Amino acid sequence: LLQKLRSIEPPAYAKALNFGRPELALIKAFTTKAEFLDTQRFTERIKDLQLPVTGLRPIDEAISTAGGISTKALDPHFRSVQHPHLSFIGEMVDWDAPTGGFLLQGCFAMGHHAAGVLLDR
Repeated sequence: LLQKLRSIEPPAYAKALNFGRPELALIKAFTTKAEFLDTQRFTERIKDLQLPVTGLRPIDEAISTAGGISTKALDPHFRSVQHPHLSFIGEMVDWDAPTGGFLLQGCFAMGHHAAGVLLDR
């Protein structure tokens, strides 16, 4: 990543990293100006970007839902066909399973597969 960004200026980060406006806005929201302008610090920061959880919804709203990202929009490794740097697993994907152990096992299996693919890169 550092080699990819070393020869460019911060305004060109989005194009070099194939980031759209949402990805760039998210990174800008959680990096300082100094981190964003220094290529070394920027690459370190985005590799360790942590998003704070500011609250939870009530337990009554904690239910499984139908719908999600179509499996036709994903490759066999759960990466978005349109945005290959994004992966979707678990209940973000439009698939059905009985709630409970089956649903959890499906989510765990997807996560295990996607993590293996990422580690092989």
